[in-house]
Parts: sequence; C-alpha cells; structure tokens
Amino acid sequence: MKSADPQSTILFFDGVCNLCNSFIDFIVRTDSKCVIKVTSLQGPTAKALLPEPLVVDFQSVVLRLNGQIYVASEAVWRVFSLLPYPYRLATLMRFLPTPLRDAAYRLVARYRYRIFGIRQTCRLPTPADKAHFVNEP
Repeated sequence: MKSADPQSTILFFDGVCNLCNSFIDFIVRTDSKCVIKVTSLQGPTAKALLPEPLVVDFQSVVLRLNGQIYVASEAVWRVFSLLPYPYRLATLMRFLPTPLRDAAYRLVARYRYRIFGIRQTCRLPTPADKAHFVNEP
C-alpha cells in the first residue's frame, strides 16, 4: 500500500476503552514518523469529519485515509499497512474473508469493556504522545 498523507490519515478510537487506548499506545510506540494521527470518536474532529452513525455508536475504530473511511477489521489491517516492518506483516489478515474478520472484530468489540475495562474520561495525550494526536479545536 502506498504511504499515506499524514494530513489525511486519522485513526478515531473510543477514548474510554482500555483496549482501544492500548492500541493507540502501540501506534504511538511504533509509528515513529507520525504517519497516523489519532483522536477520540467522542471529540469534535470526529463529529466534523465522520458520518453521524460512526460517532454515536463506538463499536469500531474508524480510519480516515486519503479521504476514505474504513471501519472494523478493514481499518485495523490498513493501520498495520502504515506501520514499519515487522508490524506490516499483520496486513496478511486482509486475505481472510471479510465476513470472518468482521465477525471476530465484532465479538471482541462487544465484550471489550467487560474484558479490558473502561476509563472514566477520554484519554489525554502526554507531552511525548502529542505529535500523534490531532489538535482538537
């Protein structure tokens, strides 16, 4: 996959979900070039750039890549495609049938709060993380 324009690559995540925040921690650690910007689905950028159903129901991460919107397993493998080797190898999941990938994704999404927990407030970036986060108005 060609590299993304950093201005148009935003990963939206559920800011109170511990699993989602762990995924964001992983991205911050591995995306040294800050190709992927991140922000919560609960914030104003999500409300401004995404269709309403995606900012009302937080059952999926959402990737905005070069003007296109991707959700669920499609968003996840595309995120991995933007990361350096060896993480890019996870894009091999795209060869699994989409219904199977998305069924597994929905299963994890349904139980993620119960298994991984929930935060009382949305995540705020640390000074070290700030380059990866979208500046919210």
